[in-house]
Amino acid sequence: MECNHIKDQFLAWSEETLDPRRRSEVESHLTSCRRCSVYFETCSNIIDPKWREELPRLEADPFLPTRIAALVDERSTSGLRGPIVAGVRFSLAVMMLMIAIGFGIYLGQGPAPARQQQSDDAYFSAYYEAVSQQGFASNLDYLVETTGGRQR
Repeated sequence: MECNHIKDQFLAWSEETLDPRRRSEVESHLTSCRRCSVYFETCSNIIDPKWREELPRLEADPFLPTRIAALVDERSTSGLRGPIVAGVRFSLAVMMLMIAIGFGIYLGQGPAPARQQQSDDAYFSAYYEAVSQQGFASNLDYLVETTGGRQR
């Protein structure tokens, strides 16, 4: 028998619902196959009720419902305290966000310098004039000469 078929028979074997012929096949395989015998032993230890009896018994706290009711009453009698605290938290969050944005702008490069913007505008204006007029090739030479041969 293959090991997978034997492992599939574990539950029926542990509940002793296998027919006698099948049970003897499984047990003979377990004596010859170390992997399957370890598997059956491990699974048997997990399912075995003996170890369950050794576990400590957990008991529910008899005062748990009373404590929960007291917490609910305390929250309901606090009145506007909950909304006020929520409003303050929201206001603080917005204020911290604004501070973080301001600090990020302060640390960052900020807007581009105005001089750089003007030179870019002049460059694009000269380019547009050169391209839009008659004699594009001669105007292109002029554009290259006036901009100093810079390429962008």
